[in-house]
Amino acid sequence: MPSKTPSSVSPLSLLCACGVSYEIGVDNPLSGATPFYDHVGFAAGSTPIVIQGALPATAACLIGVTADAIVLAFRGTLFTSMPDLLTDLVAAPSTPAGWPGAVHTGFFLCLLEILPAIVTSLGPLLAENPKLPLVLTGHSKGGAMASLAAWYLHTNGIVSSQAMYVTTFASPAPGNSAFAAAYQEVFDQSNYINNLDIVPYLPPDQSLAQAMAGLFPGNTLWNDVVQTLVSWDYLHAASANYFILSDGTISTFDIHYLGFEGDLKTALAAKEYQQILAAHSHGCPTQAGTYGYMTAVAPGVCPVPSAKSTK
Repeated sequence: MPSKTPSSVSPLSLLCACGVSYEIGVDNPLSGATPFYDHVGFAAGSTPIVIQGALPATAACLIGVTADAIVLAFRGTLFTSMPDLLTDLVAAPSTPAGWPGAVHTGFFLCLLEILPAIVTSLGPLLAENPKLPLVLTGHSKGGAMASLAAWYLHTNGIVSSQAMYVTTFASPAPGNSAFAAAYQEVFDQSNYINNLDIVPYLPPDQSLAQAMAGLFPGNTLWNDVVQTLVSWDYLHAASANYFILSDGTISTFDIHYLGFEGDLKTALAAKEYQQILAAHSHGCPTQAGTYGYMTAVAPGVCPVPSAKSTK
């Protein structure tokens, strides 16, 4: 199994690449995606390759070359796009031919949309940079797509797993426990999870789904939903999860302990939905004293917000 992403490829640059990916179709050129673009480290003279499918609101990624890696960054969900949101909700698992276990249908369909363009774009970059590893990354849905793409590239002999690494941010589960087991035999993926961010716990795995039954005891409809979630048997593909605590420090507590037995459980009970939504953001914080993916993983990239800011 490959080790985690080489130390020469910093999580800071990968998270900034994720930030740039959100500007696909919004900001042109992508070099205007401030403050993220300048911190990715794209090599002089290279231009990121933007990939958009027939439905650009549901799938997009960028590929660029840095001094240390070929970086493939998948865009996450655009919350302003209904088609994009719907792909997240198509959560029932599918069993693609030749794949182990089952995968999230919506994420898999998004990947299929842009796979041909990815393979075409990767070819010359791999040939021109034979000593550079391929690092896949993504935030939110983009993280799940990165895992699925890594598996496809590996199993189809396009890129050796020994030359491929995966680091994600706020990634939901891309497939069920059978897929996760097979994936973890090949990839030692790292995933970062921010305090109060609920997305990395979705779709719920069996233990979390069973715990959800207690939210509405005796409700037959809810129990049917819970049993469906249990049968889906989702499990996170990352073998290492790094947690951003409420003070901005990064730790490695168990995912369920820190999440649904900790601050997130309390926030859900208190209906602090605005804070939970904000915790998922890949961008710069707008309120002093708040911590997120950028402030913890990429310190110094974002301007320090004013203490009077209330956005």
